[in-house]
Amino acid sequence: MAIWEAPGARHGLGKETGYLIVTDSTDVADIAISTWTTMADRFSTIANTLVEAAPHIASMSRRLQSKPALARLNKASIKEQGDAYCGGEIEKSLRRVAVKQWLRRNSVWHRF
Repeated sequence: MAIWEAPGARHGLGKETGYLIVTDSTDVADIAISTWTTMADRFSTIANTLVEAAPHIASMSRRLQSKPALARLNKASIKEQGDAYCGGEIEKSLRRVAVKQWLRRNSVWHRF
């Protein structure tokens, strides 16, 4: 996540304005990076990490995902797939990581 914060900063990305590489318009890189919100919407611990590790990317992602076309796509995905992110073994693995991360953040990891 933080990997994208640095190039964004070099190109003028702020919390309310700017994009990853081009400062005056959205491009494919911005849309691809904005999908972090798709994962963050389904994993609260990932959402927290995104805001902490890459606050400007998190903000840009939310901004872009609120655009009508991307918002409709996300709404359709949630309607069709529910809370699932990608399914299968990858989904199971991500959910295990998210639980472990939550336990560490909430100081209950030492109990397990």
